[in-house]
Amino acid sequence: MDYRDTARLKQLWLDQINRKAFNDGRVMAIRNGRNKNDVNNFQKQLDYYYFAANGDIHYAKDNRLIKKFVGAVIVDYVNTTKKNYGYADSVTHEYRHTGEYTVSGIYKMAISGDEAENIYGYGDGNVYTFIEANITLSKFWNGAHYDNIYFKRQFGRDYIEFLVMNPHANEGLANCAGVDSYYVYYGGGFGHPDRTPQNVHKMMDEKLYLGERPEFVVPQFTRYVKFSDSWDTPWWFFMFMPGHKN
Repeated sequence: MDYRDTARLKQLWLDQINRKAFNDGRVMAIRNGRNKNDVNNFQKQLDYYYFAANGDIHYAKDNRLIKKFVGAVIVDYVNTTKKNYGYADSVTHEYRHTGEYTVSGIYKMAISGDEAENIYGYGDGNVYTFIEANITLSKFWNGAHYDNIYFKRQFGRDYIEFLVMNPHANEGLANCAGVDSYYVYYGGGFGHPDRTPQNVHKMMDEKLYLGERPEFVVPQFTRYVKFSDSWDTPWWFFMFMPGHKN
């Protein structure tokens, strides 16, 4: 697979979406983060995202364009591992690059986090979360609650992310894949000193990465979101699942 062949990589991403290898008439969709229904029922209440023929992502309930497909590159899968530090019962997590390569679709936000909140409301597992990846992380030290960390990406329109279908993060669901997001992030939000014009450009311009070798692309990522793979205590239920065409 040639990293410079951007047309071929784009088609490979579309082939994954359309489940070309299965040839069973079903296509991939993304179950929304608050939708707990199984693969046979997750589309019934329209709380999911579907892919248009050009790879764009739409929310099924109102057919609104949420994320626009702008190309594809080669990256490796990233898995989350538990890491102990300090006392034995003080833990955090870290991301481990596997060196197993795949095709990633680059997506540009069609609406901002603020727009998503105005349209769909603020909440875990809805469209707002699919853009902002908002989450509260509890920090513990020696078994005692220490602090809460509140995070959201503060993504505006045209900010980009690299979506990955991760078969290693499908929570044991056959023919499904976890939803992983890699992205370049600088600063703690708008107005932060690290949000320089040059750095914001890196967060918005897919052309900086298209046609580049993975050894260049992957080190650019500064943040990862594991929308899936939470096992027994899931806070989100996002998942690539085979379903019917829209």
